[in-house]
Amino acid sequence: MKATKKALLELNRIFDFLGKFGGQVETNDPEEWATLEVEVNDLQHISIGMFELVDGDVVLNPSFELKVKRLKGTGAFIEDAEITSYEAYEPFGLVTIDENGVYNAENSLTGNGEKDEFGLSARFSYFMNQIVEEGPYLKEPKNVKKYEKMAAVE
Repeated sequence: MKATKKALLELNRIFDFLGKFGGQVETNDPEEWATLEVEVNDLQHISIGMFELVDGDVVLNPSFELKVKRLKGTGAFIEDAEITSYEAYEPFGLVTIDENGVYNAENSLTGNGEKDEFGLSARFSYFMNQIVEEGPYLKEPKNVKKYEKMAAVE
């Protein structure tokens, strides 16, 4: 699924704020606005999501994986993005949606293997709007950690 133009503009605003390798942004209200993390795995793959610590474990909720196309000559500006996956913890446990929009929930008796009713593009657009427009991440962050290199890919 392709990211919308508005979501791409919002993603670029985040990179303008954090720099080309991404980073973490903590808020003053972590119960309402969990820590945002953006990782650049290589020049074409980005992970973006919010995380919190639950009993000492890092829980991403939600997170998206993107395959991006950067504007030639800039190395930074993202002109196109394909949303390749989504993960979140919902009432049925871990929910994953793949690049084909197939929904799977860990503890659900129904819906597994079916098409996601919202779609990856709509989910990503909503997420980006929450981060850039609604949340305090770019306006009033508590702590900002800018990464200086690409994330190590396992």
